[in-house]
Amino acid sequence: MLSSDEIARSTSAAWALFRGDPAGLRQLDVTFDGFWRSFAVILLLLPAVGILIASERLFILSQTPMSDETFPAGPFVLSRLAAVALDWVDYPIVLALLARPLGLTRRYVPLVVALNWSSLVAVVPITIPSLLHVLGLIGPEATSFFGLFALGVVLRYQYMVTRIAIAGPVGFSIGLVALDYVSGLAIRTLVTGISGL
Repeated sequence: MLSSDEIARSTSAAWALFRGDPAGLRQLDVTFDGFWRSFAVILLLLPAVGILIASERLFILSQTPMSDETFPAGPFVLSRLAAVALDWVDYPIVLALLARPLGLTRRYVPLVVALNWSSLVAVVPITIPSLLHVLGLIGPEATSFFGLFALGVVLRYQYMVTRIAIAGPVGFSIGLVALDYVSGLAIRTLVTGISGL
């Protein structure tokens, strides 16, 4: 279970990594126990996930003839939660399989721990446009526009975290970020295709 002290310390470390400060990595618990505890961060992300799901629902309603009454809210929410859960573990699994061939065996745990905790910072720019959308302050088009900008911020952040955690070259770090993005996109596309929503 995550303690309030660990959450505060690790969030501070994630913010340091956002600023490109390698000292942030040293504040994280990269032990075996710390590795497994970092996956509990997903529980802290659930409020933001709820906002993202609500915004996506509004977007779908604006693009289809469905109404509030005919929208399959239950299956939609379950499919999106399944996508989030699968996306949370798919990249660490892929990395585990590739760690030895890529020479990341010693860097695997610090990288996964850093990425998991950095999600608490990365979710902020991603969630803000969706929150404004849910509150009715911006429309679907503006949400998509600002969402693309937020995605750029997050990808840059993930690159910084990855490069610091693996102490690797630019190209290799970019390749790992691209692998994470593509694997997550594949999961979301698969779940969306299965659910039909």
